[in-house]
Amino acid sequence: MATTGGLGRSCRLRSGWLALLLAVVVAAVGTPAVAAPGTAAPGTAAPGTAAAATTAASPTSTGTAWLEELNGHRALAGLPPLVERPSWNRAAEQHARYALAHQVMEHDEDPSLPLHTEEGRWATRTGNLYMSTRPLSPEQAIRGWINSPGHGRWILHWAVSEVGYGQHIDAAQPYSWFAVLPIVGSYDHAAPMPGTYTFPAGGSTVLVHPDERWSSLRTVHLFDPALCVGTDASARVTVDGRAAGAHTAHPGAHHLAVVLDDALPPHAEVRVEVTATGVDGRSIDAAWVFTTTSTPAEAGPGSGDDAPDADGGGDRDGDPSRFSDTAGTTHAAAIDALVERGVTGGFPDGTFRPGAAVTRGQVATFLMRALALEPSGDGFVDTRGTTHDEGVRAVQAAGITGGYADGTFRPEQPVTRAHVAAFLARALDLDPADPGFRDCHGTPHAGSIGAILAEGITGGFPDGTFRPEDTLTRGQMASFLVRALDA
Repeated sequence: MATTGGLGRSCRLRSGWLALLLAVVVAAVGTPAVAAPGTAAPGTAAPGTAAAATTAASPTSTGTAWLEELNGHRALAGLPPLVERPSWNRAAEQHARYALAHQVMEHDEDPSLPLHTEEGRWATRTGNLYMSTRPLSPEQAIRGWINSPGHGRWILHWAVSEVGYGQHIDAAQPYSWFAVLPIVGSYDHAAPMPGTYTFPAGGSTVLVHPDERWSSLRTVHLFDPALCVGTDASARVTVDGRAAGAHTAHPGAHHLAVVLDDALPPHAEVRVEVTATGVDGRSIDAAWVFTTTSTPAEAGPGSGDDAPDADGGGDRDGDPSRFSDTAGTTHAAAIDALVERGVTGGFPDGTFRPGAAVTRGQVATFLMRALALEPSGDGFVDTRGTTHDEGVRAVQAAGITGGYADGTFRPEQPVTRAHVAAFLARALDLDPADPGFRDCHGTPHAGSIGAILAEGITGGFPDGTFRPEDTLTRGQMASFLVRALDA
């Protein structure tokens, strides 16, 4: 994933560190052209195997802050952490030494040149690259890659599980710092996509770095099964209610990035709205809200998003969470309660992904299990034989939803907070009520929102809003369901 273009495309250095850093921040990359994701390139072997080269100097330790930074970003998308591969760290530094010695940035190595190793060659063919005329911290490198649509794609990808990091500094060279992040080598083609999710997730609080010109957050990401390369898309971003300049980029299948003209300021509320046409002409409408901060202690997933403690309806103390990514989070108690009631078992990797968007199919399955609904009927043309077919047929039979006019249910489409309010109001046979929130009067589902407010299922946000068009997260859905069952 070259910071100056796609994999397989190389560049010789041009004068001016500013131009290079601009390329680092905004370049989008495509599918690797030299070696397929998850495989070693022809003639190479993955580091740590018997066939790998072992001739380079021992790597310089870069500590663990880079991994904490990387996994912190993944947590903000509701994704499980990646595992460090020390042999990949070594391979990454080998290529960094080679690149600085020859002042090149390309996804390959010339075997005839000094400092070439097969491990280093493997690392550059499967990794993100970053080059500068001045030293950067590993954490700054991670943040810079997040801001680049194609590089951020792999850091936030659901199908990668392992990663390495290596860098090298050579003050005698014009371009004196180089970093490599081998990550595509762990790509699992068979890994199922966990529905729709965003970075940052709705309701999360993101740490920004206004003193860093290039690595403070300016790019957000949407992953959706219906997205494809070249899909028509538009985005609208508001920061504290004011429109911000932004454009979309499509670095790979199922992924869309929204790149802002300016880095996000601290202590702001950011709303992102994306409209796109996906596979088979499907309409994709996603909206989510997150906040920014410059105070590390305030950052994290799920803060302030219709939380049980904000509503006075939940308790975060008690037994540790059953999932690796929910302990200590806002909705942990509700998620564990759903497990006890047999409503959810999470994902096979031991995660629940509380910050990921909940889809229409997942909501249907949650409601079927929680309310003991029986599936019947033929369902919809786009759900037969799918994971959530039974759940969809159950909620259809119960009169909770009738799907869309074209005969589809769109099970992978994210659900808005207003739509879930309508589902719950119908499922519980609640009477419409005054919504009570300043942003809900006159909206299509105002009566349903008022109904679940009256039942204590939601308390909204501290600012007196419900944010009906925001995408609901899996964690929020858990809290809604537990309160609905206890109402």
